[in-house]
Amino acid sequence: MVTHLFMQAKTLRQIFLWPALIAVLSLAGLISALIYDDVRELISDAAIALPILIAFYLYWLKPKKQSAHEAARRRK
Repeated sequence: MVTHLFMQAKTLRQIFLWPALIAVLSLAGLISALIYDDVRELISDAAIALPILIAFYLYWLKPKKQSAHEAARRRK
């Protein structure tokens, strides 16, 4: 198996922390949307919208990282 020279090894905790946290918040939002029908419904709506907002940010708004190869090409 060949790994990239700049690739750092990550623990399982580093890999799965944020996806697990987003999943737990989404599940809590879904359950609270089924149970509650007052102001807490707004909190459940926010929890359900969280994965969509994160995906929107990461896909459209987050600036792209420039690779070392692209940076060297632009300097020429």
